[in-house]
Amino acid sequence: MKERGFYAVCLRYGLLLFIFQVACTQQDSNQSESLYDSGIIQNQDTTETLSDNNKSIIEIRFIPITTYGDTDDIILGRIQQIAVDKQGRVFLSDRDKVEIHVFHSNGSYLQSIGRQGQGPGEFQNISRSTFMEFHSGRLYVPDGDGRYLHRVHVFSLDNLSFSHTIDLRAGNKEQFDKDLKYYYPRGGIYPLKDGNFLVPYTFIQSRKFYQRDSNFVKYYIQSESGKIKKGPILEQYDRIFLYHITEGNYLANSFPFLGKPLFVINGDGYMYAAWSEDFQIEAYQPDGKKLHSIRPPYQNQPLTQSDLTERIQICDEYFADGICEQMVRNADNLPETWPALNDLLIDDENRLWVSTIVEDFDIYEWWVLEETGELVTRFEWPRDEPIEVIKNGYMYTRQTDDKTGLQQVVRYRIVTEEV
Repeated sequence: MKERGFYAVCLRYGLLLFIFQVACTQQDSNQSESLYDSGIIQNQDTTETLSDNNKSIIEIRFIPITTYGDTDDIILGRIQQIAVDKQGRVFLSDRDKVEIHVFHSNGSYLQSIGRQGQGPGEFQNISRSTFMEFHSGRLYVPDGDGRYLHRVHVFSLDNLSFSHTIDLRAGNKEQFDKDLKYYYPRGGIYPLKDGNFLVPYTFIQSRKFYQRDSNFVKYYIQSESGKIKKGPILEQYDRIFLYHITEGNYLANSFPFLGKPLFVINGDGYMYAAWSEDFQIEAYQPDGKKLHSIRPPYQNQPLTQSDLTERIQICDEYFADGICEQMVRNADNLPETWPALNDLLIDDENRLWVSTIVEDFDIYEWWVLEETGELVTRFEWPRDEPIEVIKNGYMYTRQTDDKTGLQQVVRYRIVTEEV
């Protein structure tokens, strides 16, 4: 396992004057907006005003405190998702063992929950879509076939026992959208204060999916009984894929230089959505009404021929030689720049943590923003140690040993100081 000593990230920016474009919701029939530019389907037109921000930038550093990984009691497989509850317990979903490992905040192993199977509290598959959510003393874990989600298992946080299963297969979805019969839940399932759930639906991955000009992620309000009650309250463009047809088969890949949707929701149901190609984050009320846009000045990095060649070589590790090159050659309108954003997180104080793509491909530059868009601080962090969770005054990252593939989670104490 790779080792890091005291990893302090400390960038001092002093007092800066930042110009943020804050969009205020207002009707304006004369204004039009390119849907693809923002990656989000707007429910109403907006106008934009300028807001000055001369708030002090803080100094931030991170002190490693605890690791969560292999112990005498448990050997981890491939970690998919990481979640942390209010007690500081760490939950790791394990793709290989098809169960969830729970650790005390001090790093000692507590127990595992679930197992592989199709019964109550069992998982058919654990993947990157196995997002874990906490709400009202319960843990919600979606389950499916690896591509789409069909149900959600609910566990008590008091004793980590299985409570019940929620069926996600909505029988009334075509009443809201005739095309919705081709959409299925995928990604996070978000419990809401009123007992309902925010469920993202995406178009079934198929030949038609790859040929469609517009594939969307549609967010619906769904009851615990599985009935869709409202929606879509928000729509985003889905991730872009390039594909190649060989012997009648569609081979597809999503390259990192292509756009993807980003989405987070806070405990009060306020939503933040972005399309990775631009540094533009849209804020929404729980009912889907737009609040404002966060649009700081930002310059995307150019996408060079050497960048394409490198990504084709990485892609070739999973496909036969020449397939990935054909995907790129056959693509229409390849971007001239890298996306602006890589990831979007939200902490338990409703601050947004945004990773941006910069010239140095060994790092991301992270921006920490208030929910209204004011800049708190910026710092650099290595790409090979992705930030997963920010909670309870700590930052949790994933470390992977390049040689063995063994993984562990590292908890850092966040230390800040006003400049």
